[in-house]
Amino acid sequence: MSNICFYISLPQYLAQWFINDQGGEYPVKLRRGSIEAKIVETFVQTPPKNESPVFSDDDTAVLIPHFRGKDPVFYNYLSPIAKDAICETIRNRFDIELFNDLFSLPLIHNRIDMMLEAWMQCHGIEINDTNWHAVAKRYQ
Repeated sequence: MSNICFYISLPQYLAQWFINDQGGEYPVKLRRGSIEAKIVETFVQTPPKNESPVFSDDDTAVLIPHFRGKDPVFYNYLSPIAKDAICETIRNRFDIELFNDLFSLPLIHNRIDMMLEAWMQCHGIEINDTNWHAVAKRYQ
C-alpha cells in the first residue's frame, strides 16, 4: 500500500468523527466499499501537468487506496469538485448517524446536552465549546 494522500478541509468535529468512523488511523484509511472510497475510485485521476497538492495543516489527510487499474503512484489527483463531493458525503453521513442515534432519546431523556456529549465521546469527537455547539447545531 502506498502512503500517497489527498487532503480535505473539514471542521474539527467532522474530521474527528470521520477519522473515528474509518477506524481511528491517521492519515485516514478508507474502509473498503465505503461511499467515500467509491467516490475516490470514480474521480481519482492523473494529476494535471505542473499541478502540486495544496493543503493546510488543518486539512485532513486521506490515503488514496489502490484500485484495480488505478495505482496511486500515478492516479493521485482529485479535483476540488471531487473533494467537495467527498466532504458533502461525510457531512451527510454524520447528520444521518447523529439523527438516527439521538432522535428518539429526548422522548426518554430530556437532557439533550448530556446526550450530545455522550454521543460525541462515543464517536471520537473532542468535547469543547466549539465542537459541542457545532454538533448541537447540526442536530437542530
